[in-house]
Amino acid sequence: MAFTSSRRFAAVATATVALAGSLLTATPALAAPPQPYGTVISPSGVVERELPSTSAARLGALPYHAQVGLRCKVHGQRVDGNDLWYQLRDRVHGRVAWVAARYVRNTGTVPFCPSRPRLTWKEMTSVEQGPLG
Repeated sequence: MAFTSSRRFAAVATATVALAGSLLTATPALAAPPQPYGTVISPSGVVERELPSTSAARLGALPYHAQVGLRCKVHGQRVDGNDLWYQLRDRVHGRVAWVAARYVRNTGTVPFCPSRPRLTWKEMTSVEQGPLG
């Protein structure tokens, strides 16, 4: 009888330790932002800009696989054949921020912005460069 109780205790103890270990190492799943949102698809990330142009001021950067809320889109400077830019839902350093759609895969329908930022000819000129250029 004592052998059976020892075996049962050992089994319960092993299961308890295994469960506790899995709970300690489990990482919480991050919920995606509400739609529409974008996921950065460029391995080197993407730059957040003040206007939809690579010559606009750099406000920050998003890393590969980052998910970010998208407010709307506009036609801006063409980057590697794509002239769409997404306005981010959240401000960066208190300012409206844009990312080139070439480097962001959207989930959900992103509407066109009601008004378009005014860009200079230089800002509208096409570029063929990497995402962090």
